[in-house]
Amino acid sequence: MNYKELVENFAKNPRDVSTKPITNRPGKWFYVYVKNEKIIVDVARQHEPKCSIRQPRTLSEKEIDDIYELYIKRIQGFAVSKQAASITMNQVYWYGIFNDMEV
Repeated sequence: MNYKELVENFAKNPRDVSTKPITNRPGKWFYVYVKNEKIIVDVARQHEPKCSIRQPRTLSEKEIDDIYELYIKRIQGFAVSKQAASITMNQVYWYGIFNDMEV
């Protein structure tokens, strides 16, 4: 998975995406779209419950490799939250996007 693939996908099909908690609670929804070749997340448009995003956030291309590696470890059952938080405070959005893309 690379940033360019995500940009192409969400530029063609901006949509609500759900976070992917590792617990049994339901995810929260956020909207993903592309502006100026950047991935932007914002408040969900069609689904509830919504993530509380005060203003749109840009997901940095520099983060994708490291956070994707942690996403894979996370779905394998490893605890990665501290490592992920040291990379970005937007990890829940990244995880939701990766899950949405079925990677």
